[in-house]
Amino acid sequence: MILSQIKRGCRVGFFGLGISNSSLLRSLPLHSCSVTIRSDKRVLISDIPDGLNIDHVYSGEDACNDIVEDIIFFSPSVRRDRVELMEAKKRGVIFTSDAELFFEENTTPTFLVTGSDGKSTTATLINMLLNKAGYSSQLIGNIGEPMWKNAAEKSDFYVFEASSFMLTYLTPRVKAACITNITPNHLDWHKNFDEYRAAKLSVTESAERLIIGDDNIGINAAYGIISSTRSYRELTKLYCAEVYMTVEDGYICRNREKILRIDCIRRKEPHNLKNLMMAIAMTDGMIRTEEIGWVAEDFEGLRHRCEFIPNSDGVDYIDSSIDSTPQRTLETLTSLNREVVIILGGRGKRLDYRDMIPALRKYARGVIVCGENAEEIYSIVKDQVKTIIASDFDEAICIGRKMAKSVGTLLLSPASTSYDRFKNYA
Repeated sequence: MILSQIKRGCRVGFFGLGISNSSLLRSLPLHSCSVTIRSDKRVLISDIPDGLNIDHVYSGEDACNDIVEDIIFFSPSVRRDRVELMEAKKRGVIFTSDAELFFEENTTPTFLVTGSDGKSTTATLINMLLNKAGYSSQLIGNIGEPMWKNAAEKSDFYVFEASSFMLTYLTPRVKAACITNITPNHLDWHKNFDEYRAAKLSVTESAERLIIGDDNIGINAAYGIISSTRSYRELTKLYCAEVYMTVEDGYICRNREKILRIDCIRRKEPHNLKNLMMAIAMTDGMIRTEEIGWVAEDFEGLRHRCEFIPNSDGVDYIDSSIDSTPQRTLETLTSLNREVVIILGGRGKRLDYRDMIPALRKYARGVIVCGENAEEIYSIVKDQVKTIIASDFDEAICIGRKMAKSVGTLLLSPASTSYDRFKNYA
């Protein structure tokens, strides 16, 4: 419906100029449309794709002025509940996005991955398993290419990493969905944790097959239940499912049947084992055991996720800049299970940094904080472990290199976003 209106020529707005909207501006048939760009940030000429005729640009405080469009495409990070926007919607303005347009047009079976942690790794492993089994599959959404760009490229399957921002406005029908876990996140965008949690849980209504992790989700029935800590016997007492994935006697097991020896898995940290088990359950019945083994042996992990950086000065440098919450930092420290000097700080999400304190006490022999929330983190951890405030990121690295010589490891795991200083975590 939306695409047919655009082809006939109408007034089309784009709120936000992130990756998804920039891709739509390049790929949609807008030649006969009146095009408006809106952004809360200042819009530069370099932000607008070449060759486009833009009728109006509204930015900053004027972002919601003079809404006369027929359709507005929103970047995922833009909330749609402002007064001016809600009034426009009542007048009949259609609100949509790259993801919503994709699912309006798409008929290809899609695997959806969401949760607070482990989404990208799980989605990548699902994609690898499908490709290893001979299917054509593409990553889309948060981790892959913009979604509408891929709609015309025929595949057997899509693997969609879905953020809570997307799921606040989207409930797509999918072949299978998994929720890796649910812990507080993005409370600088969501009104509260209940709204964030509801966005994640919305997939329970739209998936033909649901896979859940055994932690903080609050669902007791699904197609598959995943746990790297509880036994099959424990899970069957707590949950109702067809498939139970567990780690027992040195193996990943499916309903107690051994399918993969842990020693054969390259990335065998507890959270990575769980990500792999999620991917196996999502593709249950589609992938041969030997193909699972090949992927498990080959997968080295994703960039910026507990990634070891080669060096020659006797210190292990570990880049885990994806760790944008205290919970992720806690899990990274636990999985490394070694003494470290750690760099924390960036832009906060209204989360509780006290959650990290037990892990910092156990593993951190020094903490360097920098970024917008440096003072906040410093006030919380300074009495727990030796803590230094750095004036900027470069100084944090210099201090960290010197401090780490005594313990042998310097870890970047900010427990915050990087938007105060950088384009993104990478």
